Amino acid sequence: MTMDMSRMNRVWFLLLSLLMVRPGFAEQPAPVRVPLDRNKPGATPGDLEISGALATYLANFAKHGDPNGAGVPTWPQFTENDLRVMYFKNKPSPGPVPSAAALEVLDTYFAWRRTPEGEAWAK
Repeated sequence: MTMDMSRMNRVWFLLLSLLMVRPGFAEQPAPVRVPLDRNKPGATPGDLEISGALATYLANFAKHGDPNGAGVPTWPQFTENDLRVMYFKNKPSPGPVPSAAALEVLDTYFAWRRTPEGEAWAK
């Protein structure tokens, strides 16, 4: 079996934003739940749209190594020059990284961890 190296190191960034809203209360973050059960009682239209899109993206990724395909919005590949993520809130849509500065800190840390000094520190 030959591996297609052109598909290596490609990233699609996912941000699930599911909020529980009750009348008279501010929006409260809910425990992350991926609404893949389309027959669940009480599923909202947003739940159903997210469910269908996630199922399509996951199937496309499993089959082709890329989540994009017919019937779903284009999920941009996360690259150094295109720092967009896919938001899943009522419907899938690409948007900016919510904490770009925090990601820079993590990137710097993990770059250091890959150095001989960082590897020695980890031992």
